[in-house]
Amino acid sequence: MNQSTLDNTVRGITKDPRAKTLHKVPIAFNMTLAEFLDFDELNDYSFEDAEEE
Repeated sequence: MNQSTLDNTVRGITKDPRAKTLHKVPIAFNMTLAEFLDFDELNDYSFEDAEEE
């Protein structure tokens, strides 16, 4: 994820970020999305298989 994408998301410029984009944030912290959100059910979801719009 590039810095501008993260900045725009944090600042609210990007109003509706894609789940795949948000999935990259916890990776930067060496965490799973489920750990980051404290939601175990997300561990089984594969964002790599999600269709791009």
